[in-house]
Amino acid sequence: MFVGIARIEYHIPHARSLKEKRHVLRRLIDRARVKFKITVNEVDHQELWQRTAIGVAVVGGDGGHVEHMLSQVMQFLDDQHLAQPLGRTSELITFGDETDGYGDYHGTDGDGDFGDDDGDFGDDWGNQDPNGEDHG
Repeated sequence: MFVGIARIEYHIPHARSLKEKRHVLRRLIDRARVKFKITVNEVDHQELWQRTAIGVAVVGGDGGHVEHMLSQVMQFLDDQHLAQPLGRTSELITFGDETDGYGDYHGTDGDGDFGDDDGDFGDDWGNQDPNGEDHG
């Protein structure tokens, strides 16, 4: 699985209040969500009238496709001409182990069962059972 993320900074010169800024942001964000079916939201500078940072996330099974889609989203947002781009950063992250389908993420032990090798789905995290025995 591949995750493409981007952060795009914008200047909104005609915004004279947070309300005006939110109006521009809503148009940008809603248009991108509808066109691309992606996750996009304001991620920084919420208290400033004329500046914002928008975060975008794209997930897919093909890294090239994810990169291409992320590039299209960034270009689409710029092409709306609702705000002036100040800068952008993006990254493609490979998530998971492509060989066996399970990654060593979020506590999994490589076989996808979160470290519970005894099969009882019990508490293998160092806690005690009701008899006071430590099972960690």
